[in-house]
Amino acid sequence: MHTTTFFGVYIDPQGAFHWISLVPFGWPQGTLLWARDDEKNIWYDGLFSENLQTEKWYHVVIVVDKGKAKVYVNGKQMITKVQINGQPTEEGLVPDIFSLKPGGTFAVGVNYWDPALRGRFDELRIYDRALTEEEILALYNLR
Repeated sequence: MHTTTFFGVYIDPQGAFHWISLVPFGWPQGTLLWARDDEKNIWYDGLFSENLQTEKWYHVVIVVDKGKAKVYVNGKQMITKVQINGQPTEEGLVPDIFSLKPGGTFAVGVNYWDPALRGRFDELRIYDRALTEEEILALYNLR
């Protein structure tokens, strides 16, 4: 039910988890970008405007810029509702996993707690900067 497609995590020196995960389906609200900051005791839910479906290919881009998360599916921004600890919010900052020191790590199709995803990935790219909407659309149109 909570199987992830992309999972980023940073465990700080005190042992607190800071993570972000894209859960494609199976969650009661549907597809979501899900994150946790143990240190601040914050859950983040970025709910999608449309759910992803099984047996279908998608072009997915996750951008986190200074903690502000956006997800694009097939060139279209998908997160339309953001909640912190179950309460609607406009800010919706997620843990910035990959800028924390000594550094975060990521996994594709698996996290620490749930079964591995049964699916396929093609042409995975990881960037060291936030892509613009124009760059995301150009990448989508290259497919």
